[in-house]
Amino acid sequence: MFRIPELKATINRYGFNSLGADAVEDNLQAFGAKAKADPLVKGSGLVGVNLGKNKMSKDAAQDYSIGQAGVGQAGLDQSGMGWAQ
Repeated sequence: MFRIPELKATINRYGFNSLGADAVEDNLQAFGAKAKADPLVKGSGLVGVNLGKNKMSKDAAQDYSIGQAGVGQAGLDQSGMGWAQ
């Protein structure tokens, strides 16, 4: 991370430390199942997911599309406001 003062910019090159979209999808599905089965699990809150393209990607738009499709199918309803019933 570094700054470019004359542009009033901060550059973050840390990247995403993640096991990948498949692992995120699996975790969201597991949490959704737990939230449906156990009333003590808070399943009605918002879930935020940061998507990023692969570092070596030749088609960033395709990477974002694949990531959104996979995470979007992880159990959320179409509004994104709760777990699908």
